[in-house]
Amino acid sequence: MMTIGALIRTIRLDKGMTQKETAQGILSRSHLSELEHNNYYPTYDKMILLINRLGLSLEEFERELHQNKLFLEDYYIQRANDLSTESKVDELAALLETEFTESVAKHSLRLEHKRLNMLGLVDFIRHNGHINYAKYESLFTYLLKCQNWRHYELALLSNSIFLANYSVAKVLAKQFVSKFQDNQSHFSDYKIPVLFNNLAEMALMNHEYNTALSYCQVSQNYTVKNHDLYNQLISETLEHMANILLDRSSEAELEEHLQLFIKLNYQDTANYYSKLCKQLDIEVGLDSD
Repeated sequence: MMTIGALIRTIRLDKGMTQKETAQGILSRSHLSELEHNNYYPTYDKMILLINRLGLSLEEFERELHQNKLFLEDYYIQRANDLSTESKVDELAALLETEFTESVAKHSLRLEHKRLNMLGLVDFIRHNGHINYAKYESLFTYLLKCQNWRHYELALLSNSIFLANYSVAKVLAKQFVSKFQDNQSHFSDYKIPVLFNNLAEMALMNHEYNTALSYCQVSQNYTVKNHDLYNQLISETLEHMANILLDRSSEAELEEHLQLFIKLNYQDTANYYSKLCKQLDIEVGLDSD
């Protein structure tokens, strides 16, 4: 990640300025050299004069420093996201081992959380959903300690909920409801239906069918407001599963939803929920022709 000293050196070289002319009247050339190698930091007033000598305002300098930091963060995060989206598990594992390492992740909380989330995804896939929840506990400790959740916390919770022990997941769901039940500004957040669909699935796997229905209802409240047909179909599919397990519905409507995923070119989604049905001892026919 680019430091203050490295950025000053980069700007100085971009402008074709020597250390001597840059430092003249502000600090010694040797001190400027030490600053560029992160071994010395001048007083605030001298730093302002130095930045002005380079033709930048303090705001411009801070923006450029921030952009360099974000560029590197976004590089690792986007690489990891792309590989996970494309289900390239081996390549993702290699990235986390060789490039997006633990030392890189220590540079920011955002990187630390993303790397842990991606490690969990690799672990989850390679071990067929059987993971050591304790390895990912820090993600949820962070969320439980946060007084205020914003978009970042919502995205983190939605993306990593599958790594939480079910008892912890239920606590986090209650926290969400308590924090946002009266906050209309988050009704447009597309992550919320994903979160509650995941919670509904976890509830089904833990034989809490009425709880699953309540999570489906929260999801559907948001999908209707956002016109999110895909996640609405998922929520309704999970709802049908819960009702079947409660002896309140037959398999016919559930099969219709699975077939609808196929018609909409979501074959993988249909296959996934067909597999979930088998795990829950729900018998459905899936015609992929």
